[in-house]
Amino acid sequence: MKDASQRDVQLPWTGERVVPGIPETEALFQFHWTRYSFAVANMHGGRVLDMGCGAGYGAYLLATSDPASFIIGMDIAQDAIAFAKSRYQATNLRYIVGDALAFPFAWASFDMIVALEVIEHLKDAQQAVEKVRRLLKPDGVFVVSTPNRDVYSEGHKEPWNPYHIQEFSLPEFKALLSSFPYIQIYGQSHAVGSLIWDDDVLNNISVRLDLIGNKPLSEAEFLIAVCSLEKRPLQPSRLWLMEVQDLCTVLEKRQRYLEQIQVQIASLNKSVGELMAYQRRVEGLWPVRVFRHLHKIYASLVKSQSSHR
Repeated sequence: MKDASQRDVQLPWTGERVVPGIPETEALFQFHWTRYSFAVANMHGGRVLDMGCGAGYGAYLLATSDPASFIIGMDIAQDAIAFAKSRYQATNLRYIVGDALAFPFAWASFDMIVALEVIEHLKDAQQAVEKVRRLLKPDGVFVVSTPNRDVYSEGHKEPWNPYHIQEFSLPEFKALLSSFPYIQIYGQSHAVGSLIWDDDVLNNISVRLDLIGNKPLSEAEFLIAVCSLEKRPLQPSRLWLMEVQDLCTVLEKRQRYLEQIQVQIASLNKSVGELMAYQRRVEGLWPVRVFRHLHKIYASLVKSQSSHR
């Protein structure tokens, strides 16, 4: 990774992609980081494509987790690639600008392809999945995630996120990936807990799910699939813990952000009210009333002349 003096490229948050270090995206960053960590658990060396790498932190995690692999981070946005190059560098990591529907690679050239929160942005997700399948080697693996439409956009006929072209329910997600003979679907949601530990906590820990119950995949906020052309060992369910203090910090920052938005909305509403009041005052002035009366007479004359032609 480059040092702070080299981090001169900025990537503003538009709502389309997660940018590390921006308060508005910290909660989402936790989701994205754990998805990439899950992808790392499915790596088996070789050549890896991070399709839609965005800011580059995920491609960097893949590269530093397995130095024997070679990672290509690809994104259609040039500003995102410039940001990734300026922040996240590794000897086994390369970034390119590329389109997920027009891959510049030879068939059967990747051991793994990762597409996390990408397919919902594509005009033809099915075409992209078919291209991914052909890009994978016979023993390759495809790790893909997307929001669960039934939860993420509940109550909306269309995706509420303006950057999403199409979202998928659990059955639709399975159908999208059906060209792969082997598919394992996972759900992802936030889980907040209480940790009781001793000095040996990292080596001896028991996870209890008493208060969560038996939550079905259909209720997960995000869906993750591990797809392959050959049968692979199934990955176990995993839990990433976040310190409560860190979570509280995220929630506090989000609350401050919402308060700022509310202040802006109140200011805009005040401005709208003042403009409407000004309009009403203007409408009541005698020159305006005379102008509107003369305009009606003129329009009537024009209409009368047109009907006599």
